[in-house]
Amino acid sequence: MYVPIDPQPSSARAWVAAASAVKAAGGEAYNVIIDIADPVVEDATDTTIIQEVDGHLRAHNTYSVATVANTIFPGSTLRRYGPVNFYAAYQERVFPRMKRITRDWGRYFDRLTNWTKVRNGQITTINPLQELITFMQGQIGGGRTYRNVYEMTIYDPTRDAGKISNRQCLSFLSFKLTPEHRLS
Repeated sequence: MYVPIDPQPSSARAWVAAASAVKAAGGEAYNVIIDIADPVVEDATDTTIIQEVDGHLRAHNTYSVATVANTIFPGSTLRRYGPVNFYAAYQERVFPRMKRITRDWGRYFDRLTNWTKVRNGQITTINPLQELITFMQGQIGGGRTYRNVYEMTIYDPTRDAGKISNRQCLSFLSFKLTPEHRLS
């Protein structure tokens, strides 16, 4: 079953729309696709939504909004170590600590930045997120910019095939460039 959700202007509003759609579907839904116009924008309404959800989570002794968000993209690590040392700091400091604390929970960013690639019998480790960023930057700077060819797979058959439980619920990310978007 596909659960359609109208495009939303921000992450907070997209999650409210998605949660509302899942609730309306009886509390269980599959193939929920969320389109967020600007995932980093946050206005007063978004702040209120985040504070309300965070208060509820903390009152029930569970992970905060920031903790969960940092499993997908560790913004706090980026702010602390800067873009040059970001990936190394995550792999060498943050991820090993996370593995000790949470066991198998919260590994989305590892999946986005650390994949084993096999080509012509050669095994290498790649950073798909950085490769995608570099590709998008080249597209913006080039003569012809493709707007809708930027996808990342989270599901990894070598890690996930055959598992019944303890699998990721986020499987795929798709990014789009619009004329007003710029990467730095």
